[in-house]
This record gives sequence, structure tokens and C-alpha cells, in this order.
Amino acid sequence: NLMAVRVRFAPSPTGFLHLGGLRTALYNFLFAKKHGGQMILRIEDTDRKRLVPGAIEALQQALAWAGIHPDEGPATTDASAPGPYLQSARISLYQAHVDQLVQSDQAYPCFCSSARLAELRAASAKSGLSTAYDGACRHLTQTQIQEAKSRGSPYTIRMRTPRGQEIHFEDRVYGKLSVQTSHVDDQILLKSDGFPTYHLANVVDDHLMNISHVLRGEEWLSSTAKHVLLYQAFGWQPPEFVHLPLLFNRDRSKLSKRQNDLFVDVLRRRGYLPQAVLNFVAFLGWTPPDGDNARHYASVADMVADFSLDGLHKAGAVVDLHKLAFIQKQHMRQLGTPPARSALEYGATYLQQTQPKPPLHAAAVAAAAAITTANTTTDQARATAPSSSSAAVARSAPLLADGGSAALAYHRAVLQACASICDTLDDVAVQCAYFFHDGHFHDQADSIRAAVLHGKAGNLEPCLQAVVNSMEELRQHNSFNAERLLETLTQAAENHGHKKTQVMAAIRMILTGRTSGPTLLCLMETLGADESIARLSKALDAAFLHG
Repeated sequence: NLMAVRVRFAPSPTGFLHLGGLRTALYNFLFAKKHGGQMILRIEDTDRKRLVPGAIEALQQALAWAGIHPDEGPATTDASAPGPYLQSARISLYQAHVDQLVQSDQAYPCFCSSARLAELRAASAKSGLSTAYDGACRHLTQTQIQEAKSRGSPYTIRMRTPRGQEIHFEDRVYGKLSVQTSHVDDQILLKSDGFPTYHLANVVDDHLMNISHVLRGEEWLSSTAKHVLLYQAFGWQPPEFVHLPLLFNRDRSKLSKRQNDLFVDVLRRRGYLPQAVLNFVAFLGWTPPDGDNARHYASVADMVADFSLDGLHKAGAVVDLHKLAFIQKQHMRQLGTPPARSALEYGATYLQQTQPKPPLHAAAVAAAAAITTANTTTDQARATAPSSSSAAVARSAPLLADGGSAALAYHRAVLQACASICDTLDDVAVQCAYFFHDGHFHDQADSIRAAVLHGKAGNLEPCLQAVVNSMEELRQHNSFNAERLLETLTQAAENHGHKKTQVMAAIRMILTGRTSGPTLLCLMETLGADESIARLSKALDAAFLHG
């Protein structure tokens, strides 16, 4: 198709973005970018009774979090763009188009009260008949219409659905479809409050905004015949329709949009990576060209390259949150690899924003910054890390104060150290809290004392003091790195007749208050010389050790 691709994501601000809505937005975005087109964000806020305050802003923030950035939307200021992008600001457009239909006798005013319509539906349902409107106002004369209006009777505008015809349309997923007009209701186009229904507004907007393809949930497939009739009534060419498969719970029941676990913002606040959530959502109704539904996509750009409408399914997709957790874990394990650079940056920023306390020693931050920036583990890179001299501390402190690059580098290093043992970013904050404070000296004081004085190797105090002395020398010579630390620990253990593993276990308990975690050498490098020495010295202080 040579037409320019323009698609739209058109949520209603009656709630917050859930995984189903995110999937629709993602597929629209991928399709547009694959074909060099544009994606429009349009807010369908005509259901005034169900509007949720703050939902529009939250929707835009959730899309931005996921890395889905519309080309046009409520923030567009270009006067030549086909906005506004809030339907509540387009009311005059809908009213003008409805007037056209009324004047051409393709729509008519309906004065039936809500009470009458409710009684009609109840009686029809009880009799097992269609609950469609019975057309009571379809044949009112102009005189009757004017009399009702002069009495101030409220009214809606309904579509005059033609009788005895067949509506034909094609869907990219479901193929060629046809519907008899006898099965299509005289739908309401304009409500009594002057606001349009979804059926009218989406057709008018899609045409005026030059939408080429409509990608939306399968639940709208049954309404498509109504929309095709409206396109025909206006004399417009319909867009290409692409209906996405339904989403189900694990028990195959219909997915509820009110489940807390399905809201994008809930997953964000739980420390999920946006890349992992998108990877999960992408496979809810789509398969890449090679058929690999377990593929690890590190970025949206990778998905764009593979995305095709040919990969969409007809069968519904199961939203299995256990699978989401598994994919999240996979993405966490990949944080140290180059393809996951954007996820690593996001995670480091998340930690910096959610951990109120900065690292305790500025020099440790400066060292982490140097190592991480080099993105290598060579001895040469480690040797260039700043020392804990007063000059290094002075250089780093201002960066800590304004939340600058050095603090971010520290959080990046922490995340790389913990990614192999934590499943979410919140797990890092809880399971590896020792990277942000030394509260374990209070909570685990007895365990720390026991590790020093009463471990399997007996009293380790002399050996650990020798370790501290050697670490001081490494710090002075700018050689506080994994290789030299391993040499130091090995030599101290041999000199005092202890097993190296026993010495390392005691040091881990002192530094973290835990018996497991990142490798000890990685832990010490990340904490830095100042913090590592400070904590070991604190544990060996007589006031603490024998308190």
C-alpha cells in the first residue's frame, strides 16, 4: 500500500493505562515506525460521567515510561496539525457533521426518554427478542419534530440505518466480512447533552486526521459495520481495519481492566523495567517472523524491525503474569550487556529517584563513575579510578549534592552488581539496601560480632585488622581493585592460618549484614575503598566489638 501510514491510539480517560491498552498503543507505534508513518494520541473523553481526574496526564506519562512517543497528540502546538486531540474540544465538528446527515435524511432526532428505552430493552430481553431500538421516532414528520423541540423535549440524533442491504468490509486479521443491515441498530450519534457517541466521533476524527489504519481491540469488530455505514453516508473512504485478539486471564475468563496488577503504573512502581513489560506485551497476540515467541527484545527499535501485521493472531492471548515475572528476571540478568544499556540507564535513574540517601562516601561514587564510564573491567581502567584523597572527595561532593552524573554512576554500578540476584528494581532497594546505608550494624550487630570473634575459624580480629591495613595501602596507591583485593585476602588468611572462604564470609557479614549477595570482590569494588574500610574499621572498634 503506497498511502502514508497514520495510526492512532485513542484511549478514554475513564481509568489508567493497563496492559491491554499498552498492547494496542505498542502495536500502533510499531506499525507506524516500521512504515515510516506517524502515530497520533487522541483522547476520547466524550463520556463525561466516567472521566477520572488526572487520567489524561497519567496516560501520557505511562506511554512515555514505556518509550512510546506519539508524533501528534494533546501536546502538539503546530497550528497546521489536524487537532485538537481531545474530543471534548471538537464538539462543534461533530455537531456540524451530524447536521449534514440530518439534512440528507440519513439521521433523525429521537425524543424517546431513557425510561422508555429501558422498558423497551427489558421487555425485549424478557421475550427473547432483539434489544435494538424499535424505530419509534424514525418516521416522525417535520411538524411532529418541530412541536417536540418547541416543547423543550430532550432528544438524541440517531443514524437512519438503511434496510434490506448488506454491509461488506475487510479486516487484516479476520478477512472479508459482511453484515445484514437488519442486524444493525439505529445507533445514537449525538447524545442529548450535545456530545457525540464513540461511533460518530471516531469515524469523523479518523477521517479528518487522515488515519490510514485502525488497530484496535477485537471487541470493536462487531461495531465496525456501523462505522462503515457512517463512512458511506459521508462519502468517505474507510481506513484499513485491524482488530487485535482478545486478552484472557489464565483461566480463559475475560480479562478485567480493573485488576490492579494489570495497570502499567503499578508495574512501574514495583520496579519492573519498561523493556521487560513491552517484551511481554508484544507477544500478547503477535509472533515474530521466525516464530520465536521467547525472543528477548532489548528495545522498541528491535521490535520495529520485526513487526508485521501478518504475525497477528486470531485466537485470544492469555495474560500470564508469571510469564511477565520470568521475562523481567531475564531482562535484569542482561543489564550488564551492551544491548541492555538503555534498561541499565533507566534502572540507575530509578534507584537514584527512589533511594533518598546518597552513597555515604563521595570518593566511592567517583571511583564507580570512572569504572562504569570506562565500561570495562581491566586493571588499567580500575587503576584510573580516583583515590579517596580530599581532592577526589571535593570533586565528587557537588555532583552528589545536585544528583549529577557521579551519583548516577554509583547507582549504575550497584545495579550491575545486584542484577544477577534481584528480579526487580525494588528487590535491589530491599535485598541490597547495604549499598545505600549501613543500618545492618544496628539490626545485625550480634551476627557481625559473632562473625569476627566466634566464627568457624575462631577469632578473626587480628586477621581482619591486617586486611584493613592492607586495604589502606591499596587506597593510597590507587589500586583498590578486584585483583589486588583478592591477593590481600588470600595473603592475610594464609598469614593467620585461616581459610580464605572463612575470612571472606566474615567480611561479607560486616559489609552487608548478610550471608549471600554479589561476589565479595564486586561488592567491595562497588562500595569503594572508603566505605569498605570504614565498615570494617567500625566492626573492629572495641566499643562495638565488645559492647
